[in-house]
Amino acid sequence: MHYNDLHQLLASLEGHVGTNPPAGFPRPMHVRAPLSPVQGFALSNDTFGLDLPVVVAIGANYTQGDVKTPRDMFALANAVEDDLKSCRKRVNEALNALNTSWVSTAKASSPSLSLEGDYHLVMTNFCLWNTDKRWQNIDPKSRADLLNNNPTFNGGATSAPHWPHLVQLNAALSANPPLWIAHGIHSEVFSLFQPLTASLGIKHWMMTPNLSYRYFHYGKCYPRP
Repeated sequence: MHYNDLHQLLASLEGHVGTNPPAGFPRPMHVRAPLSPVQGFALSNDTFGLDLPVVVAIGANYTQGDVKTPRDMFALANAVEDDLKSCRKRVNEALNALNTSWVSTAKASSPSLSLEGDYHLVMTNFCLWNTDKRWQNIDPKSRADLLNNNPTFNGGATSAPHWPHLVQLNAALSANPPLWIAHGIHSEVFSLFQPLTASLGIKHWMMTPNLSYRYFHYGKCYPRP
Protein backbone atom coordinates (compact mmCIF):
# COMPACT_ATOMS: atom_id res chain seq x y z
CA MET A 1 0.00 0.00 0.00
CA HIS A 2 1.29 3.46 -0.78
CA TYR A 3 2.02 5.74 2.16
CA ASN A 4 -0.28 8.46 0.85
CA ASP A 5 -3.23 6.08 0.55
CA LEU A 6 -2.63 4.67 4.02
CA HIS A 7 -2.29 8.15 5.49
CA GLN A 8 -5.55 9.21 3.89
CA LEU A 9 -7.32 6.11 5.21
CA LEU A 10 -6.08 6.57 8.77
CA ALA A 11 -6.82 10.30 8.78
CA SER A 12 -10.38 9.51 7.70
CA LEU A 13 -10.79 6.96 10.49
CA GLU A 14 -9.21 9.29 13.06
CA GLY A 15 -11.69 11.97 12.07
CA HIS A 16 -14.49 9.66 13.27
CA VAL A 17 -13.01 9.35 16.78
CA GLY A 18 -14.91 11.74 19.02
CA THR A 19 -13.76 13.28 22.28
CA ASN A 20 -16.83 12.34 24.33
CA PRO A 21 -18.11 9.02 25.69
CA PRO A 22 -21.32 7.55 24.22
CA ALA A 23 -24.64 9.06 25.30
CA GLY A 24 -25.79 7.95 28.73
CA PHE A 25 -22.31 7.06 29.97
CA PRO A 26 -20.21 9.17 32.36
CA ARG A 27 -16.81 10.44 31.38
CA PRO A 28 -14.48 7.81 32.87
CA MET A 29 -11.75 8.58 35.38
CA HIS A 30 -8.09 8.94 34.43
CA VAL A 31 -8.69 10.70 31.08
CA ARG A 32 -5.93 13.26 30.78
CA ALA A 33 -6.29 17.03 30.31
CA PRO A 34 -5.58 19.56 28.83
CA LEU A 35 -3.86 17.70 25.97
CA SER A 36 -5.91 15.67 23.52
CA PRO A 37 -7.99 13.11 25.45
CA VAL A 38 -8.08 10.72 22.47
CA GLN A 39 -5.94 9.23 19.71
CA GLY A 40 -7.26 6.32 17.72
CA PHE A 41 -4.63 5.74 15.02
CA ALA A 42 -1.05 6.67 14.24
CA LEU A 43 1.21 6.17 11.23
CA SER A 44 4.99 5.99 11.43
CA ASN A 45 6.24 8.90 9.30
CA ASP A 46 9.56 7.30 8.33
CA THR A 47 8.16 5.42 5.31
CA PHE A 48 6.78 8.52 3.59
CA GLY A 49 6.42 8.14 -0.18
CA LEU A 50 6.91 4.35 -0.23
CA ASP A 51 4.71 1.47 -1.36
CA LEU A 52 5.01 -1.26 1.31
CA PRO A 53 3.12 -3.95 3.24
CA VAL A 54 1.43 -2.90 6.49
CA VAL A 55 1.98 -3.93 10.11
CA VAL A 56 -0.77 -2.99 12.60
CA ALA A 57 0.30 -2.89 16.24
CA ILE A 58 -2.60 -2.90 18.71
CA GLY A 59 -2.17 -2.08 22.37
CA ALA A 60 -4.11 -0.79 25.37
CA ASN A 61 -4.08 2.96 24.65
CA TYR A 62 -1.91 5.41 22.75
CA THR A 63 -0.21 7.41 25.50
CA GLN A 64 -0.47 9.06 28.89
CA GLY A 65 0.56 12.10 30.88
CA ASP A 66 2.05 15.02 28.96
CA VAL A 67 3.22 13.07 25.88
CA LYS A 68 2.00 14.85 22.76
CA THR A 69 -0.01 12.91 20.21
CA PRO A 70 -0.40 13.71 16.50
CA ARG A 71 -3.62 15.56 17.39
CA ASP A 72 -1.62 17.75 19.78
CA MET A 73 1.32 18.34 17.45
CA PHE A 74 -0.75 19.28 14.40
CA ALA A 75 -3.83 20.71 16.18
CA LEU A 76 -6.06 18.64 13.91
CA ALA A 77 -8.74 16.12 14.87
CA ASN A 78 -7.63 13.80 12.04
CA ALA A 79 -3.84 14.01 12.54
CA VAL A 80 -2.10 10.61 12.59
CA GLU A 81 1.56 11.00 11.55
CA ASP A 82 4.07 10.40 14.35
CA ASP A 83 7.70 9.40 14.96
CA LEU A 84 7.46 5.70 15.80
CA LYS A 85 11.06 4.65 15.10
CA SER A 86 11.54 3.17 18.58
CA CYS A 87 8.43 1.02 18.22
CA ARG A 88 9.58 -0.10 14.76
CA LYS A 89 12.90 -1.21 16.26
CA ARG A 90 11.08 -3.44 18.75
CA VAL A 91 8.84 -4.87 16.05
CA ASN A 92 11.99 -5.84 14.16
CA GLU A 93 13.47 -7.43 17.28
CA ALA A 94 10.31 -9.47 17.83
CA LEU A 95 10.21 -10.60 14.20
CA ASN A 96 13.84 -11.65 14.39
CA ALA A 97 13.17 -13.70 17.53
CA LEU A 98 10.11 -15.44 16.08
CA ASN A 99 10.33 -19.25 15.96
CA THR A 100 8.18 -22.38 16.19
CA SER A 101 7.82 -22.15 19.96
CA TRP A 102 5.85 -18.91 19.54
CA VAL A 103 3.29 -20.92 17.59
CA SER A 104 3.22 -23.86 20.02
CA THR A 105 2.53 -21.44 22.89
CA ALA A 106 -0.18 -19.59 20.91
CA LYS A 107 1.79 -16.36 20.66
CA ALA A 108 1.94 -16.29 16.84
CA SER A 109 -0.01 -17.65 13.91
CA SER A 110 3.10 -18.85 12.07
CA PRO A 111 6.88 -19.14 12.63
CA SER A 112 7.53 -17.31 9.34
CA LEU A 113 5.89 -13.91 9.66
CA SER A 114 9.04 -11.97 8.80
CA LEU A 115 8.51 -9.32 6.16
CA GLU A 116 10.65 -8.98 3.08
CA GLY A 117 12.13 -5.52 3.46
CA ASP A 118 10.46 -2.55 5.09
CA TYR A 119 6.83 -1.97 6.07
CA HIS A 120 4.44 0.78 7.09
CA LEU A 121 3.81 0.74 10.85
CA VAL A 122 0.32 1.59 12.07
CA MET A 123 -0.55 1.93 15.75
CA THR A 124 -4.06 1.53 17.14
CA ASN A 125 -5.54 0.50 20.49
CA PHE A 126 -8.54 -1.01 22.23
CA CYS A 127 -8.95 2.05 24.45
CA LEU A 128 -9.16 5.32 22.53
CA TRP A 129 -8.69 7.48 25.63
CA ASN A 130 -5.29 8.93 26.51
CA THR A 131 -4.81 8.62 30.25
CA ASP A 132 -3.23 10.60 33.07
CA LYS A 133 -0.82 7.75 33.89
CA ARG A 134 0.42 4.50 32.40
CA TRP A 135 -2.22 1.92 31.64
CA GLN A 136 -0.72 -0.76 33.91
CA ASN A 137 -0.68 1.75 36.79
CA ILE A 138 -4.43 2.31 36.58
CA ASP A 139 -6.54 0.03 38.78
CA PRO A 140 -8.44 -2.76 36.94
CA LYS A 141 -11.89 -1.30 37.74
CA SER A 142 -10.97 2.06 36.20
CA ARG A 143 -9.44 0.34 33.17
CA ALA A 144 -12.71 -1.52 32.66
CA ASP A 145 -14.59 1.77 32.87
CA LEU A 146 -12.28 3.32 30.27
CA LEU A 147 -12.81 0.40 27.87
CA ASN A 148 -16.58 0.26 28.41
CA ASN A 149 -16.93 4.04 28.01
CA ASN A 150 -14.69 4.45 24.98
CA PRO A 151 -15.07 7.66 22.96
CA THR A 152 -17.64 7.53 20.21
CA PHE A 153 -16.57 6.36 16.78
CA ASN A 154 -18.60 7.72 13.87
CA GLY A 155 -21.16 8.81 16.46
CA GLY A 156 -21.66 5.34 17.94
CA ALA A 157 -20.34 3.32 20.84
CA THR A 158 -17.18 1.23 20.58
CA SER A 159 -16.38 -1.43 23.14
CA ALA A 160 -16.10 -5.21 23.54
CA PRO A 161 -17.12 -7.34 21.74
CA HIS A 162 -17.79 -4.80 18.96
CA TRP A 163 -14.89 -2.56 17.97
CA PRO A 164 -16.06 -0.53 14.96
CA HIS A 165 -12.78 1.39 14.65
CA LEU A 166 -10.93 -1.92 14.32
CA VAL A 167 -13.57 -3.49 12.09
CA GLN A 168 -13.34 -0.61 9.63
CA LEU A 169 -9.53 -0.60 9.67
CA ASN A 170 -9.39 -4.33 9.01
CA ALA A 171 -11.95 -4.08 6.20
CA ALA A 172 -10.09 -1.22 4.54
CA LEU A 173 -6.86 -3.27 4.52
CA SER A 174 -8.47 -6.54 3.40
CA ALA A 175 -7.09 -6.43 -0.15
CA ASN A 176 -3.59 -6.93 1.29
CA PRO A 177 -4.10 -8.22 4.85
CA PRO A 178 -1.59 -6.75 7.33
CA LEU A 179 0.39 -8.47 10.05
CA TRP A 180 -1.30 -7.67 13.36
CA ILE A 181 0.84 -7.43 16.51
CA ALA A 182 -0.91 -7.34 19.88
CA HIS A 183 1.41 -5.86 22.51
CA GLY A 184 1.17 -4.99 26.16
CA ILE A 185 2.30 -5.56 29.71
CA HIS A 186 0.06 -6.41 32.68
CA SER A 187 -3.01 -5.53 30.60
CA GLU A 188 -6.16 -6.85 28.94
CA VAL A 189 -4.73 -6.61 25.44
CA PHE A 190 -4.17 -10.30 24.80
CA SER A 191 -7.53 -11.49 26.15
CA LEU A 192 -9.25 -8.86 23.98
CA PHE A 193 -7.14 -9.64 20.94
CA GLN A 194 -7.72 -13.41 20.80
CA PRO A 195 -11.48 -13.22 20.08
CA LEU A 196 -10.81 -10.34 17.68
CA THR A 197 -8.68 -12.56 15.46
CA ALA A 198 -11.62 -14.93 15.07
CA SER A 199 -14.32 -12.30 14.56
CA LEU A 200 -12.30 -10.35 11.97
CA GLY A 201 -10.70 -13.37 10.32
CA ILE A 202 -7.18 -12.14 11.10
CA LYS A 203 -4.79 -14.77 9.74
CA HIS A 204 -1.36 -13.22 10.37
CA TRP A 205 -0.67 -12.20 13.96
CA MET A 206 1.71 -12.34 16.89
CA MET A 207 1.75 -11.18 20.52
CA THR A 208 4.69 -9.37 22.13
CA PRO A 209 5.62 -7.32 25.18
CA ASN A 210 4.80 -3.62 25.05
CA LEU A 211 6.45 -2.03 22.01
CA SER A 212 6.73 1.28 23.87
CA TYR A 213 9.35 -0.08 26.26
CA ARG A 214 12.94 -1.11 25.76
CA TYR A 215 12.98 -4.88 26.01
CA PHE A 216 16.06 -7.05 25.54
CA HIS A 217 14.74 -10.59 25.65
CA TYR A 218 12.24 -11.26 22.87
CA GLY A 219 14.09 -14.50 22.18
CA LYS A 220 13.70 -15.55 25.81
CA CYS A 221 9.93 -15.02 25.81
CA TYR A 222 9.42 -18.17 23.77
CA PRO A 223 12.92 -19.69 23.49
CA ARG A 224 13.97 -21.94 20.67
CA PRO A 225 13.38 -25.64 21.38
